Amino acid sequence: MAHILNFDLIVLTPCLIVHTLMLFMISVSIDSENHYQ
Repeated sequence: MAHILNFDLIVLTPCLIVHTLMLFMISVSIDSENHYQ
């Protein structure tokens, strides 16, 4: 059970980081678009 949990953490953590980065980039690009208007 612990091995499965470790595997999930190894797989899911990078996915979460990528997802968070994508959301961050989207919000930053929306911010910069608003500033230019």
